[in-house]
Amino acid sequence: MSERLSGLRAWLSGRSLRARVSIAAAIGVAVAVALTSAAAYLTVRNALLDQVDERLLQRATAAIGGPLTRPDALSLIPAEAFGAADLKIALVRADGQFTSAGSVPVRPLLGGDELAVARGQQEMSLRTTTVDGEPYRVVAVPAEPGVALVLAQPTEATDQPLKRLGLVTLGTGLAGIVIAATIGSAVARTALRPVRRLTAAAEHVAATQQLDAIPVVGSDEIARLTQAFNAMSQSLHQKDRI
Repeated sequence: MSERLSGLRAWLSGRSLRARVSIAAAIGVAVAVALTSAAAYLTVRNALLDQVDERLLQRATAAIGGPLTRPDALSLIPAEAFGAADLKIALVRADGQFTSAGSVPVRPLLGGDELAVARGQQEMSLRTTTVDGEPYRVVAVPAEPGVALVLAQPTEATDQPLKRLGLVTLGTGLAGIVIAATIGSAVARTALRPVRRLTAAAEHVAATQQLDAIPVVGSDEIARLTQAFNAMSQSLHQKDRI
């Protein structure tokens, strides 16, 4: 890491002051955009997941005591009857045996958290898991002693807006970096114009030995440096005359 930082410092030291100002502006915007984008992404992601979790918990709570909590009836009820075609429903017993709605395979979605709920070790569980590359949000609530009702729903509908948000923030961030670098370069060019003028005057003195005064513009640090340069030139000129 230290070697990379040293290499970066060496590379920056070889750039012009104008280039360094532009790079600094671009880096500053990049950091700001990255932090803002991360905060926006996490906020939206948490909000969407909260909505999914709330719907799953409501459905699970509403199903307790109904036919979905009876293994003999659950296997005959399609998931569509519960209001979501993509919903996977299962009853898990404390011994690990399970019954699912229809012929939907749910074994890969079941794990230790769901067993813990069936065994009374947890009041409920809520987690994210992946099956065959597809993410699911899985909730388990007690259906009766020794049995947990498990509902699992794909999060694709949630992931798609997040992917679009990521692309939008990425594009906006890149555009912001380019704009910041352009503005930084323009500001640096304008701000460094007096420095270039002073540099040219010093080079002119070194080449011609003519100590001509440089016009002073403004009252900032560059103006004071110009005044000091003129005073030094005047002093040298007076010494040469003596």
